[in-house]
Amino acid sequence: MKEMQKSKRNNLIMHVTLLMVALLSLKGLFGSVEGRQEDCGCHLIDKDQSAIYLKFEKASAHRNTESREKIVYFRIKNNTNCEVLLLSHGNYLRTVNGAWTSAVEDGEEVNVYYEIETERGRLKQLRISRFNEIKLLPGRSCIFPVQSGYLKKGNVLCVPCRYEWENASVRGSRPRSEALFPASELPRGWDK
Repeated sequence: MKEMQKSKRNNLIMHVTLLMVALLSLKGLFGSVEGRQEDCGCHLIDKDQSAIYLKFEKASAHRNTESREKIVYFRIKNNTNCEVLLLSHGNYLRTVNGAWTSAVEDGEEVNVYYEIETERGRLKQLRISRFNEIKLLPGRSCIFPVQSGYLKKGNVLCVPCRYEWENASVRGSRPRSEALFPASELPRGWDK
């Protein structure tokens, strides 16, 4: 009888322990980006801004003869003391001091992978078959183009990214961060 009670108690302890581990795992999986960022030692450079943010840079005339659409340029800023990794459909591999790096220069124009959130769901850049990861060093930013047709009222520009300490692929499973820019925040007259 005592053996049976001991066995039940051990089973209960094991189940409670597994439940606690599962709950802690879920908390880590769904915790906020800001919380995960601080837990790893990353800190904001400018306390008034988000860790990774987008800003409207400029709108310009169409870039090619096929499309009459304007091109809108955005700046993505890494406002932390940690590296941020972005997807790009360009090759930005270069040597610096004899070592290969995919870090982009501050203010450099790059072809950043982005998605558009619409009322009907998320539009992804599926026409591009291969992406490379590029590094956005602490405090740096880069500029990237977006076709103006994607920036309709109600749409949101989304740039998936990850911190250097996150071990998952940007396009893979969580954890995943995003920089967001609602089209409604574009300056008045940007499309004139």
